[in-house]
Amino acid sequence: MPKQLPLTRVLLSVVNGFTEASVELSHLITALSTGYGSAWIKGGHPYVAELKRLRHKTTLLYALNQLKRSNYVRTKKIGDRLIISLTQKGLSANIVNLLKLAKPNSSGTYTVIIFDIPETQRVARRQFRLLLRQGNFKKLQQSVWVSQADTYKIMADFIVSAKLKPWVNLYRGTDFLFSPNN
Repeated sequence: MPKQLPLTRVLLSVVNGFTEASVELSHLITALSTGYGSAWIKGGHPYVAELKRLRHKTTLLYALNQLKRSNYVRTKKIGDRLIISLTQKGLSANIVNLLKLAKPNSSGTYTVIIFDIPETQRVARRQFRLLLRQGNFKKLQQSVWVSQADTYKIMADFIVSAKLKPWVNLYRGTDFLFSPNN
């Protein structure tokens, strides 16, 4: 096993290679601890900052491509601008996340959803039930779902935007003969 150089010698070697006349200690520590020491030697703090920015941009583009391949977003290039928009699948995933993050209602209040989506809209009905299940709603009985989380506004906005208003009613409920099981 090769003998390890003392830290002082390593630092001297790194500082010797800087293109800058002086170095801020916090920048040096960051560069060395994040694996950018050799990049620092080549171009100093501005070079390391640019590499980090590009690394973050690469990570962002990779994540964006993943979302695009999974059909959560669509992109459109207009000139040198990239326009990103959510697909219906992306909108649904966003609603599910909002539902999961919703805080509990106070004083035993529930968000109650009653729906009767016709057979001609079978896909919409199935997707709506899936959204409710993934959003932590509990089935009280057929086509009646409840959540103890503060989801009223989220669901009201979704029902309007998804054009489900003719078939879905939304309530806040407190007085149940038998309390819904969570």
